[in-house]
Amino acid sequence: MYETEYGMLVATADPVRTANLNELLEKSTIVCAAMYKEFLETSSQARPPKPEPKEEPKPDTLVSELSSLLESKSARLRSEPEPSDEPRERKGMFGVRLAYNNSYVSKMSLKKVYPDPDREWRFYEDEYYGKIGSGHGFEISAVTVIRFTDDIALNLSPGFIARTPYASDLTTINEFAVSIPVLFVYRLFGSSFSALAGFQADIPINTKDDLESGDDEEKLSDVRSNVDAGVVLGISVGFGRNMAFDVRGCIGLTDFADEKSRRLNQVSVGLSYLY
Repeated sequence: MYETEYGMLVATADPVRTANLNELLEKSTIVCAAMYKEFLETSSQARPPKPEPKEEPKPDTLVSELSSLLESKSARLRSEPEPSDEPRERKGMFGVRLAYNNSYVSKMSLKKVYPDPDREWRFYEDEYYGKIGSGHGFEISAVTVIRFTDDIALNLSPGFIARTPYASDLTTINEFAVSIPVLFVYRLFGSSFSALAGFQADIPINTKDDLESGDDEEKLSDVRSNVDAGVVLGISVGFGRNMAFDVRGCIGLTDFADEKSRRLNQVSVGLSYLY
């Protein structure tokens, strides 16, 4: 490399003599350094950067991470409820209920007066008490079940009753009634058995007996209460999604007629179909 008279550096393979050797070395050193720097920058831009080597996890670390992952997965599976093959019950269900009804009026007795055959001005009487279990009848009702949770529901089953609230050796009292029970249903321990509790109001219709009475005598239908109210307790058991068998007892709270302390008690055994 040598410098021309115009101050330019020229590289050549032939030996060159120059008088200013020190100055030439200084200039060539600066130019070579600049060329080398430019070469390094160009090479670094064209070549992709070398990826840093990843540190491979140690075997102990892999085992601990895998065990913690399995534990978290198993804990999540244990917390999730197991899927049931049985379909969930719907919020609202409708159906019909047919039932046998047995009714009885507590403390109710009827008296019949007979003339004394020996003395015309004397009379004697016989008292007849109602026979428990003799008041047979039947019920038919429309059922609506409103479910609040899987274990708690409301049962509305208004219906029609044909019953015999009083039966004795003297006479039998027959009547119809419109029944309006409102029951809360609580499933016992998640099983098919449920407890029933609520209130029932009945409106008697066409109360009749077969006793002979004169025009001036008071008839039973005239003194019959307009409404029978009572507390209902019972139990039911379900069969699948659509069938249910129940036993209900209604304890009367109101008077059956104008005389006090006469209560109409009822037992109902029914079968319901829901859809």
